[in-house]
Amino acid sequence: MADAQADRGKSPSKRRRGRPVQMATADRREAILDAAERLLAREGIAGATMTGLARECGMSTRTLYEVIGSREDLLTAYMRRLRDAFIHPLSDRERAMPLPERLRCLLWPEDRVYASDLPVTFLRMVIAEAPNRPALAAAFQKELIRAPLEVVQAELDHAVACGEILLADTRLGAQILIDMAFSNALHALTAPEEIRDAPSEDRPRLTFAIKLFLSGCACKPAR
Repeated sequence: MADAQADRGKSPSKRRRGRPVQMATADRREAILDAAERLLAREGIAGATMTGLARECGMSTRTLYEVIGSREDLLTAYMRRLRDAFIHPLSDRERAMPLPERLRCLLWPEDRVYASDLPVTFLRMVIAEAPNRPALAAAFQKELIRAPLEVVQAELDHAVACGEILLADTRLGAQILIDMAFSNALHALTAPEEIRDAPSEDRPRLTFAIKLFLSGCACKPAR
């Protein structure tokens, strides 16, 4: 009993300390992707090696392979992060909103998209590398072209099923809506000095695009 009391009386600095709390896998993954963004912005795709990334994020290459996978997996993970910053599935709360608001939430880019020119720079990198790296080009098509299209199409399918709109080809409609909602990437690619640093131009465009799109989709008559 006396030993136990004496042990309790020790100051915190004198007590035996256990192993430090480990970073959760999800947090570690986000830290890796944050470091990958910095490395891509500074070194480009060619310089974004696993060894360089390990130095950038202060982790071992073994940890990188355990958490993120291969270098190709890393680039694909960054594409998914970029995709989710532009287009993302709706939450349960958002799904209860009227269709115009749902589409606005679905297509509303995060503010961090405008904080860096890396998205446009990355697109330029992929275009340059695509002829020699077909796997990279295929991943880009899957993650940044087809996947966003499927998310928007699913919402239009839902709207048709609920009787909110009449639209015979929801896939084509989704493609047209995306093209209307976002500025043409060719402008940013060919005039990098004019890349916007704020969402002030894109968000009014999104509001107008949704209104224009829905005006072309006949609503079903009330029963």
